[in-house]
Parts: sequence; structure tokens; C-alpha cells
Amino acid sequence: MYPEYLTGIFNPQVWLERLKFPGTGEKKDEYCGEIKGWKVCSNNPIHFKRPRVHSCNRRECPICYSYWINQAVRDRILPRMEGFEDALRGEHLKRWGRPGKVWPARHFSISPPDHAVSRMVENSIEFVVKSGNEDYMRENLPGVFLDELMQQSYVALEKTGLQGAVVIPHFYRIKDEYQDFAKNLSDELNQSRESWKPKYNRYTALGTLENYHKYLDFSPHVHVLAYGRAADADLYSKDLMPGWIYRNHGKGDREYGQVLYYILTHSPVIKKKQIIRYWGCLAPKRLKCLKSENYLETEICPDCGSPICPAVFSEPDGSGELLQIDLENPILLRIIVKSYLIIGEIPPI
Repeated sequence: MYPEYLTGIFNPQVWLERLKFPGTGEKKDEYCGEIKGWKVCSNNPIHFKRPRVHSCNRRECPICYSYWINQAVRDRILPRMEGFEDALRGEHLKRWGRPGKVWPARHFSISPPDHAVSRMVENSIEFVVKSGNEDYMRENLPGVFLDELMQQSYVALEKTGLQGAVVIPHFYRIKDEYQDFAKNLSDELNQSRESWKPKYNRYTALGTLENYHKYLDFSPHVHVLAYGRAADADLYSKDLMPGWIYRNHGKGDREYGQVLYYILTHSPVIKKKQIIRYWGCLAPKRLKCLKSENYLETEICPDCGSPICPAVFSEPDGSGELLQIDLENPILLRIIVKSYLIIGEIPPI
């Protein structure tokens, strides 16, 4: 079907070369990553010392992408997951007189078979060809394919037996022959990495290379942090969703932030498309936000619990003598607390 498009515009490797994941674009300006000052533990600066850095907060930026990811996790995803768990415990208490146990969400990946991917490709091509606008096709084909992948993945999720999930798509995997190379590259880069900067993983390390696409294969799949109990993996792949595969990556210890950060580091960057999705009992139609509160809270030293305060060093890069700690103006963090209501049937979690 449409062979000229399959061998040209939608050739997987050609298409990959037009896609980016966070941190593989251009800086907004020269201010990205500029150190504006320093903050330290007010009790003992050895405990905690970090720069205050200017960030454009864009996911494309090779300097600031980690700030976008951290903000997405801290301000959007985690409040929704924590709000769902609180709402579910509240429903249990209201209905049965006890809060009930909420099993932690688990990390799964769900991968379609090759024939399903081919059908998604064909459907996407058919859609953009019918638009009759070649420029539209070139610019928006990744977004069309994303929507197709998400629709099919939601069907696959329904068959797992899971109840609800945060869903984050991926379009690519590292080629098998480059796995060791990517791991060694990340280790090498981390050796000279400042302690306060996020560590490189295999994908972000490859993203520092100009030709990073050649190390990747077109391999669409989705990652989920999901609540509920999944069907047997063999039964799922053979009978429920033939050819589809799910893999359980974790036991659900509620260390959600680290898992989400890693998944988002190599999610696709597509203009005007939301990459972070919610399904099932986490979807907007099933989980309604009743109230959102924002307040400021003093940042606390993770070692001793003392306030974190602005500091001045003799050198702008934080080296040299500590000249001053501003004890009267501790660093404040924005805290978001959201309350949610579960709509419809209460999931058995």
C-alpha cells in the first residue's frame, strides 16, 4: 500500500532522523544553564551545595531538558497518581469502614508485533495522503502515527486486566549491537559529570552524538506505570492480544519518580502533541480533579533537615571561599497538592 511513501517519506530509518527525544534539539539562547547563584545547607554547606541555574524549561534543549522532565513528573504525574491512591483509600473507608490497601503501580512495557506496526504505518499514511497536502504530511506524520499507536495501545491495555495507567510512548530502541557501546559511553560521560547534574543513561548519552539516530531502530511501544493485576503474559500474547508482548519491569515500590524520569528521557518530541497520557481509572473522565492547591515550602537539607539558603562564594562557579549564607531568605519550593474524585465503578485495587 502506497509503496512510494513506505520506501521514501515513511522509511523507518529516514523518519527516525527527523525525530528527536528530549535534549537533542537546540538551546534557546546563551542563558541556558547559566549559574545564577548557589544554595547550601544552612547548618553545614558540606551536606548540600547546588547551583541555581537559568532554565528555558524546554524538552528539546540539551541543557534544560532535565528541568522539563522533573517538572512534568513533580507537578503533573505524581500529584495525579498520589491523588488517585488517596481517593481510592477514601472510597474504601467510606464504603467498607476501612481504608483498604492500594497496591503500588508497576512498570510495564507493551509492544505490538511487526504486522500491527505495519498496519499502523499504513493507516497513518492513508490519513495524511487523504489530506491532500504534502507539507502537512511531512510535518505531521509523526503526530498521526502517535495517535494511531496510542489508540491501538489502549485496546491492548484493556486486554491486560490492568485498571489504569500513566502511558508514555516510545518510537525507538537501541540496536542490539550498540547496547554495550551506549552503556560504556554513559559511564564515560558520567565520570566527568558534575555531581549536581543528572546522570547520563544509555539514551541521553547517545543523544550527545551528532549521528545518534544510526544507533536506534524504529520499534514503537509504550511504557506504563499501571495499577491492577495483569493477566498471565503467555495467555495475553497467545490468546488475548496475539503477538503483542507485555513485560513487567518492576515490583511496584512507589519509587515512581525515578522510573518516570528515565522513561521520559527518550520519549519522542512531537510538536503540538501531548506525550504523557492517562488511561483507565487515571484518565480524565474517570478521575476528576476537585481541588488544586499551591503553596511554598522551605527546601530542606536531605542530610540534616536544616533550611537550604542562598550562598555567595568567592568564585562564580562555586569554588573558593564561602563568603555568605543568607539565613533570612531560605529557598522556597512550590508544592502542588491535588484532590481527586473517582468517577464510576471503584477499581478493585
